[in-house]
Amino acid sequence: MENETQLSPEITLTHPTSGKTMYQLPRLDCGIIHAGVYEMGVTKTQVPHVMGTGGKIIDGITPDTVGAREIHFALYEIAPKDEDGPVHIHEHETSGYVLSGRLALLWGDALENYEVAEAGSFVFVPPNVPHFIDNPSDTEPCAVLLTRYVSETNTTAVILPEMEKLRLSRRKAVAS
Repeated sequence: MENETQLSPEITLTHPTSGKTMYQLPRLDCGIIHAGVYEMGVTKTQVPHVMGTGGKIIDGITPDTVGAREIHFALYEIAPKDEDGPVHIHEHETSGYVLSGRLALLWGDALENYEVAEAGSFVFVPPNVPHFIDNPSDTEPCAVLLTRYVSETNTTAVILPEMEKLRLSRRKAVAS
């Protein structure tokens, strides 16, 4: 048959990442985290979110739960009209998928960009980009699946006090 491809007996199949750095580290076991079915507005402790409490993390795949060395994958929920602040940067990339509600993202060197991600949107924040997120809804919690790189230092945020002052002054001007 003309279109058949035959492998010669000398070819040995190997894993495509064989010999990479990650295989020089101690081997981890597979793990399943049982967090239950997500219900909007309820954390794993079954405590509803209330305004002023900030965002709540429901850990999924993390260094603490399964020993993951390079990823952090979690569910993040923000109560209505609440925020995850102050303005900060990360040394790692962060990506997310909005499960429900709306996520507002303010970003840029002068906080010049503002966009709202609806349920079904993917969100990406590169390293070292000043940003701030909040839930602009008056009534509906926002739930986002977040994933980010875990570094050896595992620094999660560097707060930018001057940028936070800028954000608050703009917010006050809009409210006036």
